[in-house]
Amino acid sequence: MQFTGELPGNPSEDLIQQIVGDRRSASLPWLEEQIGDALYYAVLRQSAWAIDLGILVPGAFRREAVRILADVRPEFASIVIEGENEAEI
Repeated sequence: MQFTGELPGNPSEDLIQQIVGDRRSASLPWLEEQIGDALYYAVLRQSAWAIDLGILVPGAFRREAVRILADVRPEFASIVIEGENEAEI
């Protein structure tokens, strides 16, 4: 994923910006993993004592990570496939 430098325009982009910081690009598998981890640990901090979330792994949030990536506007980032033209999300 290639970032344009545009400021985040929604909560999904805010989360991604927190994860990638100043990077100009990140691989989708790495980004999915990082988003899943961030969601998992956020839920653990908020309510793990009340539920059995502690037995799950961060990968359990992978579907939500994909949904978050789908919320990304082309003004914020686009998918770049090696050897092909850019494909906007």
